[in-house]
Amino acid sequence: MRIDNLETSPISYRGKLVKYAKSCGWVLCVGAGISDGVFPCWNDLAKELFRLTRVRCSDEALDEFLKLFGAEAMMQAAANALPETERQRIPEYLSKALYQKLQTKAGNNWKTVAKALTSSKPFNLSTDEWKYFDEFIASFGRASAPQIASAIAKVIDDKRRPEAILSFNAEPLLYGLINCHYGYVNPES
Repeated sequence: MRIDNLETSPISYRGKLVKYAKSCGWVLCVGAGISDGVFPCWNDLAKELFRLTRVRCSDEALDEFLKLFGAEAMMQAAANALPETERQRIPEYLSKALYQKLQTKAGNNWKTVAKALTSSKPFNLSTDEWKYFDEFIASFGRASAPQIASAIAKVIDDKRRPEAILSFNAEPLLYGLINCHYGYVNPES
């Protein structure tokens, strides 16, 4: 098939990404799916945030609200349900809702997980801490962030590396795993 002298078959694109990446660079753009299972999805995050307001609603009522109005409206409803004096604590409540599952599962190792997620350099944790973090995140199963981080870590010192990584996530999982894989899981990188 040809449109305006441009061939659009899959075969016509073969090898072009490599060519364009060499001349222009490339950017990786990731979304919430890469942390599936590790962090709550948008609707679950909204429900958990709403529960932290201590307004009592059944799961059925919350699900119906989500279906009719969406997660953003539920988060706004959660903020509106708080007394005026507590509204400045919304970031704290959001953080608690986001990290509660990880913190509970990590138990006594939560400080290691938090350190791995907030470390700006791959060498800020010991080998044992990175090993624990890598195995801990792998225990969630569904997330693709570990595989993506491993691939990035392998090319981070290479001209094939991405020029930038754009993340639409509100959490640092991919970046923590890149540090983990770069410094300790793939030390030959």
